[in-house]
Amino acid sequence: MMWTHLFSSLRFPLAFFALALVPALTASAQRVTTPTITRIRAVGTNLHLTASIPAGFTSVTLESRGTNELGAWKPRDLRRLNRNKATIVFRVRQSATPQNFRLIASASDKLPAKFYRGKKSFARVRSKASRVPGVFGAETARSGFGDLSLLAGQGNGLPPVRAVVESDVWKISGNRLYYFNQYRGLQILDVSNPDSASLLGTVNFPAAGEQMYLLGNYVVLLARNDCDRAGNSELVVIDVAATTPAIVARVSVRGSIAESRLVGSALYVASQAQNTVAGKIGEWGTLVSSFDLSNPFAPIARETIWLNGYGNVISATENFLFVAVQGGDVGSQSRVNLIDISSPNGTMRLGGAAEVAGRVADKFKINFASGVLTVISEVDSGRGGGAGTILETFSLANILAPINWANLISRTANGSLPRASTAIAFTP
Repeated sequence: MMWTHLFSSLRFPLAFFALALVPALTASAQRVTTPTITRIRAVGTNLHLTASIPAGFTSVTLESRGTNELGAWKPRDLRRLNRNKATIVFRVRQSATPQNFRLIASASDKLPAKFYRGKKSFARVRSKASRVPGVFGAETARSGFGDLSLLAGQGNGLPPVRAVVESDVWKISGNRLYYFNQYRGLQILDVSNPDSASLLGTVNFPAAGEQMYLLGNYVVLLARNDCDRAGNSELVVIDVAATTPAIVARVSVRGSIAESRLVGSALYVASQAQNTVAGKIGEWGTLVSSFDLSNPFAPIARETIWLNGYGNVISATENFLFVAVQGGDVGSQSRVNLIDISSPNGTMRLGGAAEVAGRVADKFKINFASGVLTVISEVDSGRGGGAGTILETFSLANILAPINWANLISRTANGSLPRASTAIAFTP
């Protein structure tokens, strides 16, 4: 059985009232009472809530919600109990608005008792592996990925965290709206008064709009170059600090741009292009190009990496670029290629690849955290087996050779993809 006690507090701890929501009890049961908030007081920037818990309960959760809110209650703290009578002090940070507090107590557990027992504190262990960003073990360090020599100007310290930004066709900075109109080019509008926006300036790129980034006082555009017979694209840097926007740099980008990411001041572009290597000329695939934009007046085309396949589903972190391609030598399945981009100047190094079971549909199906790559792909077994999804996890302790740790298959009887999604955590 679950019991609820509601305690409402205004901004100040002495202005409160309490209401117990409990079922009717017999005279003997009333002596047991329900878990109750008996006191609340401010201590610095926190609130200390004292709760009296009678015997018989296995857990109690403190929840809160704004006094004028009708939405869900937010869990603030949970305590495990051993069915003995107890007095508990919950410590929570004060809110700028009045809050209601309530206790949710349970007299039974949904899982066996052994699930709640075990070690709860752990001694800090100092890693012996390299602390260079993007390196997750000695094997990676020995392979040269994330080497400190690549971190130009950083000495022996670690570089600052670099933001990972996705492109868009419009962005707002201060009172300005930057819009990369696919048919008219770049338009800059003053939106200080949104009801009466005014056009400040334009840069014409008719029928060339693709992707846009803001980099300080500069706008970086990725555009089609219809005058190039080879179907190449271009990177255009525009100074927007002055009253009249002006193009300050243009750099050719080989191939037709499909996707990109800006990481710090380094731009990574995935495009569809033909191979120019002898013996493979004419072969279509994915070309990943990097550009150093630390000096917007003089962008530097750093490196290119050729990948056999198409699809161009990409995801990025501060240190890794993941490029999922299909076709070529992998057929309808996707291959997630791992590229070390830990160098802030755009230098790239190609690592190994995670061979996944199916097709990676979009960027939301790739996730990386704590050295583990998680990929969700779609499969069709054929022969009436129906379609399904497969979740796979890969260890990147050595990015030259990702290790497939585990997978989970979800399939529906009629072959359609499942409508419900489940979050699953794999612990190595």
